[in-house]
Amino acid sequence: MVFSENKEGKKTSATLTNGNLAEKYDCSFWACDNPVCSCGTLTIEFSPAQNKSFSDRQLSSHTIEMDIIKRKMAFKDKEKVSKENLAFSERVLSQLGDDDFQLLNQRHFAYKNKITENAGLEKIDAHFDYDEVEQNGLMSAYNDVLPYGDQMRIAINKQECLVLDQYCLLPKCPCSDVTLSLMAIDITGKGGDELCAVEVNYRKKQWKTVENFSLKVSTKAVKSTIEEQVPDFYKRLLKRHVKLKSIYAHCKKKHFAPTTPIELPKIGRNEPCPCGSGKKYKKCCLNKSN
Repeated sequence: MVFSENKEGKKTSATLTNGNLAEKYDCSFWACDNPVCSCGTLTIEFSPAQNKSFSDRQLSSHTIEMDIIKRKMAFKDKEKVSKENLAFSERVLSQLGDDDFQLLNQRHFAYKNKITENAGLEKIDAHFDYDEVEQNGLMSAYNDVLPYGDQMRIAINKQECLVLDQYCLLPKCPCSDVTLSLMAIDITGKGGDELCAVEVNYRKKQWKTVENFSLKVSTKAVKSTIEEQVPDFYKRLLKRHVKLKSIYAHCKKKHFAPTTPIELPKIGRNEPCPCGSGKKYKKCCLNKSN
């Protein structure tokens, strides 16, 4: 394993092999500052660890950009990267294992999560299907709008699960309903099979099963597990709902222009039909338009 953390988990170091030699570096991490961007690009700075290298050679600092999802280099402009830094990047990538990528994923999420949860409305430019929301009440999930926002996780029947919460976004709607989907977390740490879908009124603390959904876990079991493992669950739903509605209202004001219906001029029954047939409107297209 290339990367290792100290006991407090606050510092990360990297040990790279170079032929028969080992080189040790102190590492710093940062990522894209866009709260709604779901890219997996992580920037890693390698600084030679003072008096900790197993090599007598003078080491240089390096900064690399890596897509930790696709597990490849992600330099924005590869032509501007020095050959030395490219060679170093390829050497790092060739030595990384699954445990390394798990650590990098944790670092990436921690960085993006802090940015996301502390971002003001002016920093969040999320995408919504405004017509569907306004006309059909389309709901949105908190972690769909904010991919690196706080996650809700529970363990039920020895299975770790991700709780996806979807809300109504209409600013004037007074509802306090949320649809929860319970997703089994797979070996990659992402949501896999959907185990349960329930509707919750977080003000009244009422639960019911979504109709026509084949449950793999009972609603009663999900309710008791969540209430036990997430003590502030109902308050958290309220807070997340208010936040999503605020984000939607802010983005709607910037991007959404309601479609104005086109008013056609009124045509008298005995006037020439606008289709150009030469007939009177009442004997041509009048009946077709009704």
